[in-house]
Order: sequence, then C-alpha cells, then structure tokens
Amino acid sequence: MLKRLYRLLPGWVREPLRRGYRRFTSLRHRTRERLRPVRVTQSDIERALRELGIAEGDAVFFQAGMAAFGTIEGGPEAVIDALESVVGERGLIAMPAFTMSGLTVEYLRATPVVDLRSAASAMGAVRSVPARPSRS
Repeated sequence: MLKRLYRLLPGWVREPLRRGYRRFTSLRHRTRERLRPVRVTQSDIERALRELGIAEGDAVFFQAGMAAFGTIEGGPEAVIDALESVVGERGLIAMPAFTMSGLTVEYLRATPVVDLRSAASAMGAVRSVPARPSRS
C-alpha cells in the first residue's frame, strides 16, 4: 500500500524521500557494523555458493552489493577467487561491466561510441579486479 501511495507522489516529493531512505539504510548498516562487525572469509563465500547449489562446471551470473555482507577479508579478489574455486576451470562467471555511472542517457550523450574491448567498468567494487587471462 505504501508503494502505491509513493508512486502517486510528484517527482519533486519522491526524490527527497528516496535520498532520505538511502541515508537511513546506510546509517543502519554502519551502526550494525560498529555494534556487531561481520567478517566474511573466502571459505565462507565458497561454502555459501555451494549451499546455493552452484557446482563445478556451472555458469554463474554474479551481481552483488558487497557491503551488504559485512567486511569481506581479501576484498573483491576473495570474491572472484571463491567464485573461480567453486565453478572450476570448466565453469563460466559472468558479471555486468557497465562503463558508466549515473544516467545512461547522460553517458550516451557524452560518449556516443564505446569500445567494449578497452572500456573500464565503473560498477561496484569487483570492477577493480584486473581481467584475468583466459584459462584455455
């Protein structure tokens, strides 16, 4: 019911509400981390992926907000290593790699041609992991 009411509000009212909600959730997350820090290791990630039913040779599309899991020991590299360990050399890991941040239309106005072979991803923490050579 609240979502329905929210949609009826004009945009100039919705935008401040959306920003306020984002600030609230961010503060809630930071407070929780201070009170009860959560540490996640690579082996924790591997175990969770296997519990989800992911196995060697599977194809996985991966997209996640890393901060929602707590502090990941080893950072983005640990996430990639865990995925590679679980799906193995015969598996496939696919992740979104958008070259822009912000609105798509603004990005396309400023950069109408994108070379996908060399454009860097601007999405998420895992983007900072350098491309790994093919395992062929």
